[in-house]
Amino acid sequence: MKEIKAIDRWLTSLLPELETGDSVSFALKLVAGLTSDILVRFRERKLILKAPAESRMAIARVLYESTEASIAHPERELFFRYLQLAIVIDSSRLKLLQKIHLMVDECSPCSLQDLLAAGQVSFDWILSKYQFNRDEELSRMSVAEREHYLHELNGMLNDTTTAIARAINEWSHVNKPNKGIRLTRGQVRKMSKTMLGVIRLASEVNTFEWIADCVTYGDFIVDESTVTPLRVHRLQFADARRQLLRRLAIRRELVMKYSQRRIGRYVRDMLAEMENASLDHAVKHYLLKSGRPISDVVDLDHARATSKASLILIDAEDDLLLAAAELSPDAQSYYFAAMILRWYTAGANAVSEAYLAMNNGTREIAAIPVGKIIESIEDGADGDRIKNALHAQLSELPAPSHQALVSRPFIRLDESTAMPLLGGHLGVWNVAVRESLIQGGVLGKNFGAIWEDFLAKQFEQSDWKIAGRNVKLKTDGRLITDVDLILLRGDLLLIVQIKAMIGSGITIYDHWKNRQTIQFGCSQAKIAVDFFKSNPGWLVSICGKKSVAEIKYIQPVVLTNVDQLNGWVFDEVPVISELTRKTICDGSKVNYFDGRTGELKHTHHFVKKEDLGSDEILRLIRHSVELDISLESSEVTHREIIIGDCCFLLPEFLMREESDVAFSYAPSS
Repeated sequence: MKEIKAIDRWLTSLLPELETGDSVSFALKLVAGLTSDILVRFRERKLILKAPAESRMAIARVLYESTEASIAHPERELFFRYLQLAIVIDSSRLKLLQKIHLMVDECSPCSLQDLLAAGQVSFDWILSKYQFNRDEELSRMSVAEREHYLHELNGMLNDTTTAIARAINEWSHVNKPNKGIRLTRGQVRKMSKTMLGVIRLASEVNTFEWIADCVTYGDFIVDESTVTPLRVHRLQFADARRQLLRRLAIRRELVMKYSQRRIGRYVRDMLAEMENASLDHAVKHYLLKSGRPISDVVDLDHARATSKASLILIDAEDDLLLAAAELSPDAQSYYFAAMILRWYTAGANAVSEAYLAMNNGTREIAAIPVGKIIESIEDGADGDRIKNALHAQLSELPAPSHQALVSRPFIRLDESTAMPLLGGHLGVWNVAVRESLIQGGVLGKNFGAIWEDFLAKQFEQSDWKIAGRNVKLKTDGRLITDVDLILLRGDLLLIVQIKAMIGSGITIYDHWKNRQTIQFGCSQAKIAVDFFKSNPGWLVSICGKKSVAEIKYIQPVVLTNVDQLNGWVFDEVPVISELTRKTICDGSKVNYFDGRTGELKHTHHFVKKEDLGSDEILRLIRHSVELDISLESSEVTHREIIIGDCCFLLPEFLMREESDVAFSYAPSS
């Protein structure tokens, strides 16, 4: 960590030369030589993009020449190909954004309602062109095939919604929505047509940025770059196993979400108790506003299903965060505020659908009465809490980024009303709540402590013995490192570093940040094991002489709540999440259900509790069960993507020839 900070300080000292494009002075500052770690941080900080566009290739050549004596040739070539890719992508990305701005500039100014309506119409049109598999087709799929289909479908929906979010955000940069404007029918038609074109270009910008971030943050490497009529960049996985594990973890979360087979949660139950009353209030508001009493034909079944789909996202982290906040009303109000916005949107949609069914209206995006919601809460502290929590969930246009809109898809119209973007059901809403709550740091630290207590309790209730917690290892009064948990089971000793993260790790950057924290934990665990081997007296003082005499294996491990890194190994230290923690405590099984009836068809035990010997536990720690049931193999092929004059050959995992799984649906347990 200290070394990285020192490198960052030195790189920051290069900014004056970089920002002015002074390649001569820049070269003089590099005389001391460049190391591999410096090149990595240069890449991760995207420093080549700090230089003016016309100077970037000159700066890149200086970097290449300055590494001749200090960096091996293959690594130099890899870094130079990264620089070329980053320069090309940024140039192409900016050209696309200029096209978007020119297209928007030709349209008339509009209101927020018109802008969001154009986005919704485009979304509906794009989905109408997509070929969805019917239920009977899904029922004929194997478990792995169905899960793969759900994953691909979710990816398509995410790509579409993020493209629309960027299109709307870029639109508002050029033509900020004006509340008082009303468009003519001709202007609406032109806007809708332009919006589709803007979304297409926004999707290409997103693809450029995704590829650049994958290389910048170490998911891809640039294996080969050539210039034919097109600029061809062939990419490879930097760590194929890590990428496959991440893909499978995301898929598992999707399967659990779609099957709605998840463990009960306090926060979910708390909000579910408020669902009916909140939906009723919402429906009454929109009926009263319309002046047409049709309450008898308003069907809330779809609204409740939508609510359930949102509530199912709540996980252990939410319960533990609320526990860390000591169930404070402030923390609870943030969860309520996030859901009341979604309940009102669902209520508005239910009323709108009722009018459409009676041929008595048109579908429109209804404003959410934020002011009235606040007024309906008791005066005093409760009202202030809800007011603060509601406003924390709203976005402004233009937003800092399109990802900010996806995270908080409710846009402030004025002080008393807000509008939902694409129905308000984007992103992982509970993660946005967590991020709002931990701003300031104190609650985040409490969350880490609560998570450690939770894990310790789980191990205590199994066959593991906790030999030590929060042990500080010192030499001559100097702290070497600390250990969160020391676990003993027969002849196996686990040295555990716990790393609990609040964020989802959905974006490439967020996943990279999580990975940095995990890597630091791996270093800590490895240092601790080396310390114990060099200082056996310390181990005796912690575990006792008799227990130490029986120990054959000392295994460092990082335990995290980030499932996407379960099964990864960094610097010879395995990383496990709750999935593997449960496995080494209680064994592992997968339940297979009939896709149509929901009937349990089969339970497959990967390992039973009675078979958990030390050798098996060590194998499980290094090998994720997900790899055994994956449709993808570890072999890699490439798919071609062409944007403008750029061609990217992106790595893809090959499918296995056959799936060993026969049933149509398989939530893991």
